[in-house]
Amino acid sequence: MQIKGDRLKVAGNEESTGLFFAPCDAEGKKDEDRANWVHIRPSSMENTAKTLCVNLPADMKEETYRLIVSTAFGAGKRLNKSVRDGEYSKVVTVS
Repeated sequence: MQIKGDRLKVAGNEESTGLFFAPCDAEGKKDEDRANWVHIRPSSMENTAKTLCVNLPADMKEETYRLIVSTAFGAGKRLNKSVRDGEYSKVVTVS
């Protein structure tokens, strides 16, 4: 899976940053319990400011998700003190 955009680079603590797939209900509302989210760690993806390229886990359930990018990446090579989440506005279906 390849995601293109701006300011996508994932940096910071490996446990709290990365690409997350949050399961959704039929109305597109995401599950708020992060324990249920699929976590793709930064070290296992192509990771640049404009592109994220990942292989989805083989055991990932076929369902609807919200994509969330969590990063502490700042301007240049600087890291922010806190992790920020960016959420894609549309749902994504894995099948």
